[in-house]
Amino acid sequence: MKKDKKTQMASAMAQILQISDFHLFDDPEKELLGVNTFSALEGVIAHIRAQEFSFDLVVASGDISQDGTPQSYEHAQQLLAQLGVPVLYLPGNHDHLPAMQQVLAEQMGSVYELGDWQIVALDTHVPGTNQGYLNDEQLQILEQAVTQGPHQLVALHHNPLPIGSAWLDPMMIANATRLLKLCEEEPSIRGLIWGHVHQEMDTVWALGPERRQLRLLACPATCLQFAPRSQQFGLDTQAPGYRVIDLGPDGSIGTQVIRVPNLSITPHLNSGGY
Repeated sequence: MKKDKKTQMASAMAQILQISDFHLFDDPEKELLGVNTFSALEGVIAHIRAQEFSFDLVVASGDISQDGTPQSYEHAQQLLAQLGVPVLYLPGNHDHLPAMQQVLAEQMGSVYELGDWQIVALDTHVPGTNQGYLNDEQLQILEQAVTQGPHQLVALHHNPLPIGSAWLDPMMIANATRLLKLCEEEPSIRGLIWGHVHQEMDTVWALGPERRQLRLLACPATCLQFAPRSQQFGLDTQAPGYRVIDLGPDGSIGTQVIRVPNLSITPHLNSGGY
C-alpha cells in the first residue's frame, strides 16, 4: 500500500477539517436549485479562515463538482488552497473521475498519516449511479492500513448506514456490511466520516463484547442542506457548515459541526430533486 503523505506528530493531538458537497460548476455564476454554489463555498472558506483553528489536514469528502468539468475542480482547488494546509479529495456520485484526476490527482491519495493516526480515504463512487459501493481493492486498502498504524479514521463519500430518509437511504454504500464487519474485527478503526447526505449526524456504535466505541459522523454541505428524515426529496433551511475533528493520541475523537451564518442562501424549497 502506498502511503501518500506523512507528518511527524506522534503522541500529539491532530486536528482535521471535513468539508463536503460543494457541487461546483464551470461557471461561478451558475446556481443549483437557487443557490450559487461557488459563492457559498467562498463564504464557508472565508468563515473557516476567520476562526482560530490550526488544521493539519482538510478532507473534502466528495461531490466536489456538479457538472464534472475540469474548471469546477480548478475552482475547488483554488478556494481550498486559501486554507494553507494539505487537502485530501474524495470522489462522490456527482463527480466525473477523469476530470477530477486531471486536476486533483496529486491530492487524491488513499492514506494520509498524522502521527498516531491514519486517515484512510476510500472511493465509494460508481460511475453512472448515485449508489455507493466499496470494491475489493478499496477494502484491501483499509485491511492493509490497520496493520500499519495504531488508529484509523475512514473517510467516505456515501453513508455506510441508513440515516432515516426514504429517498436518500437507497443511495448508501450497497455492501456496507463488509465495511462494518471489518470495523468490528479491527479495534484500531476508530471512526467513519462521510458526506453525501447534506446534513449532520453524530452517533456511536458499541462493537464486540468489550463494547468498543466506533464514531459515526456525517457532515453538512457547503451549499444545499437536505431535510432530515424526509420521505421524499426535500431541502432544509439550515445554514451550510463544516466539521472540525480532533484526534487524540489515545484514539479518542472530539468533534463539532460549525454552521456558517449570513450567507444569504435561499434554496428553492419546493424543488423535487436535482
